[in-house]
Amino acid sequence: MKTTQRRISKKYEVLRLPDGSRRIGRPEAYLVFLKSGDVQIGKSGKTLLAEQKSLTKGFKVFDAQGRKSPIVDALKMLPFKHAGAERALVDNLREILVSSDDLKAERLIDEFASALKAVRRLRGTGAKHSNEHQRFDAALAHLAKKLGRPPTKGALARQLCVSPYEISKLAKVNGFSWLPNNAPGRTKGRKLLP
Repeated sequence: MKTTQRRISKKYEVLRLPDGSRRIGRPEAYLVFLKSGDVQIGKSGKTLLAEQKSLTKGFKVFDAQGRKSPIVDALKMLPFKHAGAERALVDNLREILVSSDDLKAERLIDEFASALKAVRRLRGTGAKHSNEHQRFDAALAHLAKKLGRPPTKGALARQLCVSPYEISKLAKVNGFSWLPNNAPGRTKGRKLLP
């Protein structure tokens, strides 16, 4: 997709796309203001991995090197009727069933159940499973749509009922440290001399 116009500032870039939408942010975390008025949030790389790790905390999803378990990827693809995912799941279940070692079978069952729970969290099923990253994204999208521009960190802090320190920390972890601290324009307290 070609961009028609590009403006880069110190903190973020603004891309005007051919379909009339605007993409504001950095490559790892950005907001897309669609022509319809809706706002989409995009994440990649470290910011996406941080969110996934936070969501699946306490589940056996990542190994010591930080790699995701192949069974998790297979479970994530299952709703889309992916043949490779179905084969991987059947192979995993077969390994559980034919295992002659009870300890190994228990460990495999434990890993499978943990992967199932983790994938449910990653898919966002159930409101009680939301975490601070998902709440941050929802508040960011809501305020961006309402304002028609990226919201300030102060507005996000008020929306989420957290301190400015906490919102700065959340913004940094989610890749949105480029969000402005203050509203655009001059401050209210300053007056121009005649």
